[in-house]
Amino acid sequence: MSDKVIVARSLEQFAILLRCAGLGAFWVIFMWGFWTSGIYALGINTTIFLGAVAWLLYASDDNVRQLMRCGKSWIIPLTLMTLSYALFENPFIKLVTIVVLPISWSLFYSAAALSRDKTFVWTPLFIAVSILSTLHFPRCFIHSVSDYFLLLRSRLHFKFTHRTVLQRILQGICLFLALALLVVVPLLVSADALFGSRLLDVANLVAEVIQVIFECSLVARLLCLLGVSCAVLALVKLSRVLSDVVSNANLPVIDSIVSGIVISGMLIIYSLFIWVQFERLWYTELPTQFAAAENVVKGGFWQLVAISLINILLFTWCYRRTSQSVQGILAGFTVACLVLVLSAANRMWLYVTTYGLSYEKFYAAYTVLFCIVVFITLLASLAGREAKDNVKSTCFTFLWMYGIVCVLPVEAFVLSTNIKLSTREDSRIDLVDMTMLSADVLGQAESARALLTEQAGPSRSLFWRLWYARQNQHLATRRWFELNLSNLWNGWGERSYEIEERAPGER
Repeated sequence: MSDKVIVARSLEQFAILLRCAGLGAFWVIFMWGFWTSGIYALGINTTIFLGAVAWLLYASDDNVRQLMRCGKSWIIPLTLMTLSYALFENPFIKLVTIVVLPISWSLFYSAAALSRDKTFVWTPLFIAVSILSTLHFPRCFIHSVSDYFLLLRSRLHFKFTHRTVLQRILQGICLFLALALLVVVPLLVSADALFGSRLLDVANLVAEVIQVIFECSLVARLLCLLGVSCAVLALVKLSRVLSDVVSNANLPVIDSIVSGIVISGMLIIYSLFIWVQFERLWYTELPTQFAAAENVVKGGFWQLVAISLINILLFTWCYRRTSQSVQGILAGFTVACLVLVLSAANRMWLYVTTYGLSYEKFYAAYTVLFCIVVFITLLASLAGREAKDNVKSTCFTFLWMYGIVCVLPVEAFVLSTNIKLSTREDSRIDLVDMTMLSADVLGQAESARALLTEQAGPSRSLFWRLWYARQNQHLATRRWFELNLSNLWNGWGERSYEIEERAPGER
């Protein structure tokens, strides 16, 4: 290899290290302290950070560039998840996306890397392997730490994949800590209480030392900068690991007798359940008492959803891998599952129209909608002549439905729906419950302030006044890069923060 090629590669690797360090600096400047401010501090800053990480992955690896160009069907919903932080305050979505986004990235990136093989078929095993491949992240992080130390020591004279003594030392330390803290120390503590008390004294001393170190803001920020830089560089390395995920494309044929017994037995159980529940399968109205209505709707609701997900796995297990007669039984099994889900959807609809919408009800209804869409897709695949990759279609359905809900104004929809439904004669909606919503609906709630306080009554209008003051004060403490477009739309920085305002007629 010529000297020019070596220098070019060294410069390229040096540029990647600098970009990762730049993202670490961005974190320290614009996202510092979010662990104390809470999930609300993740706004425009988070979208910019995640977008910069995606750009770094795109710029640092030819495979990533090729896969991202060919993967619009999964890049678009992942982009919607990233944009959600800059759009709305919705704390539930922000929290869930922290988990869903990296798992979705690893799964669909691995699938895109393997999609060049025309015989590749999605399987539950492939999904598990793709997600578990993220366990390579600690090893990539250790390599990243050694890369930065090598950069400080020898500037450009290092290799990305060179197994240095430093890497081996870091791996040894990590393995020792994992073995000691997770296995050996708990066993020794349980064997001798005196040893446990002495160890607790040592742990307290170490904690005090760490606290003293982090009380120096400069030291803490430098350590955080190094940690984030190494974490981003580890993602770059991990993307190359994910490209090597291997999945078995040749699905084994399942014994027709075994699968026939399983599917037929499940179909009999569901048929008996539908027969027993037949009179209560489709409600036209709910009981007048709230406790009874809640029991009708919530009784077994999430259990049915869990069973529906299990049924989807059973379908993908048997689809086009057994005899034709078993496929017919599978169709009846899928119809029975769809009937159960539609029954749950009917009860949820009545519950919403009678008692109003909430976070829980919205996302529960959205989950039911997902199950309905999947079961209809599975039935359509049975009717078609060509075999369909149902595991893939189910995963893409989830990805797109979650990506779309991330950019929907859920809280505004919840409040506007409840305001409209509260005007019905049979409505049992208490709009004071809407004080659980975030600042996403601040402008909308102020527009309907008269209606909200009137419905609450003089004795309970204080809840709304406290909610207005709390949201306004909360926004006032936020820095501009922690906000989102919803906050700006609602007039961030233009409001008064008085609590003592009284409703008409109050003393």
